[in-house]
Amino acid sequence: MIVPINSKDELQKVLVIQKIVSETAQKEMIAAAKPEDPAAHVEAEAALLEKYARYPTLTEFRKMSALADGEKWGATFGVTALVGSLVLANAKRLLHTEEDLKYAYLSFLVALDMAGEAVAIDRVTAVFAVLSEQFGILRAQGDALILTVVGRRVVLHLMDAHKFVEEVTKACVRFQPDKIQ
Repeated sequence: MIVPINSKDELQKVLVIQKIVSETAQKEMIAAAKPEDPAAHVEAEAALLEKYARYPTLTEFRKMSALADGEKWGATFGVTALVGSLVLANAKRLLHTEEDLKYAYLSFLVALDMAGEAVAIDRVTAVFAVLSEQFGILRAQGDALILTVVGRRVVLHLMDAHKFVEEVTKACVRFQPDKIQ
């Protein structure tokens, strides 16, 4: 368990924090907008993603309780919101699809993170690669794609976000009111 959810109140608290952090990241992204200079705009968005990615993941907070005294809890929600806006929404637009690309993107990043594993490049992964490079998640080195330090942090946050969704789903089922028969 990466986030302790032992009561309905704890579930509600965690969901409120998720909403606040996600909205804050989105607002910071909008505030960083520089429509008059597209290169500076992308650079500012990449810097914002890096800022959130460098904060501890939910798992790191869980395993190292000393982090609670000096670090922001919940950066994982900011990373997922930013990746959703910067990479996934743009990928959907470029690919002309309404398909949920979250798991395909996470699989792509995990495959890149696996030492020595080649990633097959198709239409979808090519779009992921271009967008990810643009925002500092990976870099091209010759014919290879390599995760940056920020990219590895993004992978850890996205993996925790996946675990978080599973845990919240279980908690919602556990704490739903008894059905009237």
